[in-house]
Amino acid sequence: MTSSISTSELGITHRAAAEDRLWRRWIVRFCVSSFGVLSVLYILLLLIDPYESNRFPNFGLVGIDDHTPRMAHVSRGQNPRFDSAIFGNSTGQLIDPNRLSQGTGLSFTSLTVPKSGPREELALMEWVLRNHPHIGAWIVVTDHTWCSADPNLPLLYAFPFWLYGSDFSYLANLFNSKSFDRAAYRIQLALGLRQPTDPVGYFDYTEQSKGSNFLDPPPTLDMDASPGAPFPWIDAIGRMLRRMPSDASMILLMPPVYYSMIPQPGTPLAERVDRCKAALARVVANRSRSAFLDFRVDNPAAHDKANFGDGVHYRKELGRQEEDAIMAVLRQPPPARH
Repeated sequence: MTSSISTSELGITHRAAAEDRLWRRWIVRFCVSSFGVLSVLYILLLLIDPYESNRFPNFGLVGIDDHTPRMAHVSRGQNPRFDSAIFGNSTGQLIDPNRLSQGTGLSFTSLTVPKSGPREELALMEWVLRNHPHIGAWIVVTDHTWCSADPNLPLLYAFPFWLYGSDFSYLANLFNSKSFDRAAYRIQLALGLRQPTDPVGYFDYTEQSKGSNFLDPPPTLDMDASPGAPFPWIDAIGRMLRRMPSDASMILLMPPVYYSMIPQPGTPLAERVDRCKAALARVVANRSRSAFLDFRVDNPAAHDKANFGDGVHYRKELGRQEEDAIMAVLRQPPPARH
């Protein structure tokens, strides 16, 4: 039996092989050029520094246009203009860093993040500690979540931990659409086409809630831990405090709430809250110009609906009282040296 291949069949085979080689070359060139373009874009992102983290050498652009606290605080937290900061969720937003700066001689920024908890706030503290060899004072507004016995509290909202983490984590996550948006904003800022976000970070939520009605009845406090359960988040802030400069002040503050949020004396929940407050007080007990300030108390102000927007968000008058108490602590003379 014999077989033969015609000249036309050979021509088809050669053309197919040539086309295959051309496709492979095109694919290689496309991959190389795409990699080159992506590499250039990545390097440009690093040089523009979209979040103003100042982690690496960059173009030196100044300021950001970002009204998302979860991301904008990267810039505020490394800003050498500030030696002091306020941490917490929205229950700490009404503490005015401008007034604290004027009253103490320190330079405050607000690093509060609505709907955040201890895990996110500790990540912010870590970022500030990493970027500031000198710290004047930290104000940490500790709501009831700091009393939790759960070391793995779920997040209410996603938080960009990579922005505040290691340089490797930052590099691995930088290439995304939000980074390109903010890079474009920074270029427009440099060209005078945008206005920068206030680096002090103060937000007066009462201006946006003047017409809102009080939530009646307000929510009740829910805490499922037994009175004697541990306080892992208070332990964590204690470890953080031991790493701070010895002359830095730390004020832990439990903000005011409407009276219905305060558990009845003698109940397991009341005992849990009291133990939490005592644990917070111990953390700062031996540090100069530091204190635990307890505003979560049942007093006439806590029964006045005019002082609250809801069960946990208070109005300016109570915020000014907090600021006065903070300034009284920070104005104390330093301990005498022997």
